[in-house]
Amino acid sequence: MGKYLATGATGQLGGASVDFLLEKVPANRVAVLVRDPAKAARFKERGVEVVRGDYFDYRSLVDAFGVEKLLLIGAPALTDRAPQHENMMRAVKAAKPGLVVYVTLQRREGSGVVIREVSDVEPEAERALIDSGVGYIILRNSLYSGAFKPLLAPNYREKGVRAFGPEGKTTYADVADLAQANANLLVDPGRGDRIYNMNAGERLTFPDVARLLSEVEGRPVAYHSLPRQQLVDEMVAAGVPLRGAEFAMDFVNAIGQGEFSEPSDALEKILGRKPVTLKEAFRRDWKPA
Repeated sequence: MGKYLATGATGQLGGASVDFLLEKVPANRVAVLVRDPAKAARFKERGVEVVRGDYFDYRSLVDAFGVEKLLLIGAPALTDRAPQHENMMRAVKAAKPGLVVYVTLQRREGSGVVIREVSDVEPEAERALIDSGVGYIILRNSLYSGAFKPLLAPNYREKGVRAFGPEGKTTYADVADLAQANANLLVDPGRGDRIYNMNAGERLTFPDVARLLSEVEGRPVAYHSLPRQQLVDEMVAAGVPLRGAEFAMDFVNAIGQGEFSEPSDALEKILGRKPVTLKEAFRRDWKPA
């Protein structure tokens, strides 16, 4: 029987995906590709093969990617993603795995919205995968439920939910739901090449997020629309590097422009149940003061 390989296994989504996969297949059929094998010790202890590889090292990817099924998770943000993704897709074409489940970001076709190291990388990577001749499932994940917290002011309880621009709607998805869906598709991919938008099927504005937080906290949480530069300055003053603050505001702008607004029932169908709602995630993960 063939082997499964997961990249990004020391990250939140990749690690959880491997955990779900190990509930379905024996550990000796699973491998993880990591830059630092020491960080994957918990998988090695469970009998998973740990392979050293780096998205900047094309040869290491070719050597590892020749498996039956490959879970390919993109490089972390703000790490010079373009050459890494080019290497990933060149290696897929060279190694010819049986199936690639590629995790990318939901977007609105032709929108022109700019998210640095995302909107200028992901479409080209998808095209390269489609043209590779390898079987694929492309999963365009929406915003993680947990991503709302760093987008909000550190002292949101006092200052409220703060954003800028138009009040566009966004979808979202819980990381654990996305990870379980990854494992389900690796084990039972179905037939044919496909592209899915992966979200919980609900659309919310930032004022809606403030309302949900008010319900979870049991006290009012206000919403304020402010200039982008003011929000960047506040994040920098709170200790966020300027590059990270600008990157976060790119996402706030994308939300306002409706970049992640298209709801989908794909995640629900792949899970075989209703996805976790944002309110449920807030109740689980955010502790009232």
